[in-house]
Amino acid sequence: MLIALVVSAGILLFLCLFLIAYYNKLVRGRNLVEEAWSGISVQLKRRHDLIPSLVNTVRGYAQHESAVLREVTEARAYALAASSGAVQDVAQAENVLNRALRSLFAVSENYPQLRASENFLQLQELKVPDEPSSEVCDLCGRPMVIKVGKYGKFLACSGFPECRGTKRLVKDTGGICPKCGKGRMLERKSSKGRIYYGCERYPDCDFMTWDMPVPTKCPKCGSTMFRKGSKLYCAKEGCGYEMPVPKKD
Repeated sequence: MLIALVVSAGILLFLCLFLIAYYNKLVRGRNLVEEAWSGISVQLKRRHDLIPSLVNTVRGYAQHESAVLREVTEARAYALAASSGAVQDVAQAENVLNRALRSLFAVSENYPQLRASENFLQLQELKVPDEPSSEVCDLCGRPMVIKVGKYGKFLACSGFPECRGTKRLVKDTGGICPKCGKGRMLERKSSKGRIYYGCERYPDCDFMTWDMPVPTKCPKCGSTMFRKGSKLYCAKEGCGYEMPVPKKD
């Protein structure tokens, strides 16, 4: 009887210690995420604060570019409104602002005096900001940002250089893998640059296809359907349903 009580007490103690350690890990992870997003928010706020100076500098040399200046001003207002929202909303608003700034810097190429002004040169840092993303670093748990490198865009840890975690940038197609029924179907690129679609659970699930997933669900089994030429087909084993691509109205 005594041995049983000791064993039970030991098991309970182990479970308590495990739960405490797991809780502490979650708290540390949350703190890392909050710290990283706080840093990103500070950088975005600084960027938003600098944009009026940029607009005024350009207006002084390029008064006829009112449409581009208005686009930047509106995009900044949109970004400010989204800054306290979800990560996806922040990313979308910053992408709109990025496009507006690219247009503004492209216009500046037509004004040599503007490009030579000291104010404009100091504001060049607005040109290539990192974009927020909803991905989390596998190494440290911080949010990742989208950077531009020699071979295009990629995901990097916002804690760089303390953490050097990176990932390939993939696109969620909205479809579910027909083989495992759990993983999302992601758009990827082969080493030769060709687009293909694979399960996010790779290597546990090795399903891949060159055919694009579509929003239409299989009326027979409910799985994601894929488009090949002028037909849609279900790739779930044992189903085999096919149908022509619906005509647009």
